[in-house]
Amino acid sequence: PRCATVVYSDTLYRTWQYARTEISPTWLQYENVKVRDALDFGVDDFLEEFEKHNEPVLIKNALSTWGAFKRWGEAPKPASENLDTGNINLGYLEKIYSNKRFRAGPANLSLQEFVSYCQGPGSFSDEDPLYIFDSTFQEQMPSVVKDYSVPVYFKNSRQHPHRDLLECMDKLRPDYRWLIAGPAKSGSKWHVDPNRTHAWNAVVSGSKLWLMFPPDQIPPGVFPNESGTEVTQPVSLMEWFVTFYEVAKKCNPVQFVARSGDLVFIPSRWWHCVLNLEPCVAITQNYISSTNLRNSFCMMKYNSELVSGIPCSRSKDSLHSDFRAALERHHPELLKSVEIEIENAITNHKKAQSIRKKSSCNGVEWHVVKKQKESATFSFGFF
Repeated sequence: PRCATVVYSDTLYRTWQYARTEISPTWLQYENVKVRDALDFGVDDFLEEFEKHNEPVLIKNALSTWGAFKRWGEAPKPASENLDTGNINLGYLEKIYSNKRFRAGPANLSLQEFVSYCQGPGSFSDEDPLYIFDSTFQEQMPSVVKDYSVPVYFKNSRQHPHRDLLECMDKLRPDYRWLIAGPAKSGSKWHVDPNRTHAWNAVVSGSKLWLMFPPDQIPPGVFPNESGTEVTQPVSLMEWFVTFYEVAKKCNPVQFVARSGDLVFIPSRWWHCVLNLEPCVAITQNYISSTNLRNSFCMMKYNSELVSGIPCSRSKDSLHSDFRAALERHHPELLKSVEIEIENAITNHKKAQSIRKKSSCNGVEWHVVKKQKESATFSFGFF
């Protein structure tokens, strides 16, 4: 038999196509996030305007004391400057921690290998470029402690003792902070942050395109299963943007570009994806405060299959009991308050179910039942 000299494959072609697709300027024409300046925006302002309402915000000038901007290679630059398509820059970290290994997608690379990958042809020819997302960076690189600090909006203090409740878990705390680094076109595909946490993301160098949808609005082209444990979506961010961005834009997502020196607040349960527009380095951290404690606490107890970030040696069910024990030691009044709130919510939920059952028997219209259900203060639907 004769050997074929040409192979036609839609699968192979699409991989090649998305690897060579450039970031479209049309994706960058639309920004609608609310922006605040840290110079006249305090913790109480943040709580009242955004966190209590579970709404995202981009904060400028909140990271001015971070040494990372000098020691990791880049100071914040004006938004008007052109994108840098050059190499990723981790400053002194590349030299003294070059042999430390970090998680980069499916690979486990040394910092030296990752920087070489970003500088070589691989990052330009991959449909889904490798991207460091590592929770062990502070243990592996102890000197970074002096390079950054938790922004004041998310830090426990005497005036605001309930900003980061997971801190009281000490060594039992699930994974919560990550070093993020990657070349242009790398990034995070659509997801909801784990354990119903809030999160903050600080850009040290480069710029990132963010898209967000509220909890009740699943992004186009994204298909979570009923429990929320798995999400089906395109293989790469570039494939999603090429295929679904124009559709998503009509659904009015929160969209913006976060640049070096910017701080982003990601509210609990919000869908988001992040596309690096140029080589980027960032730090992100997840937390539970008094504003999302009820939802997180309930998820840990009633939907423990969704728990993540704990070692395999611990059961997922243990996170709720460990967290509760820590709250009982350090914040007993808050724990008592939230447990009463949850108990009342469950009672309301059961009443709503009873109303629904009686109403369906009496032929009452569904919208009346729905109105009664929505009056409950808590929903067991975690999406």
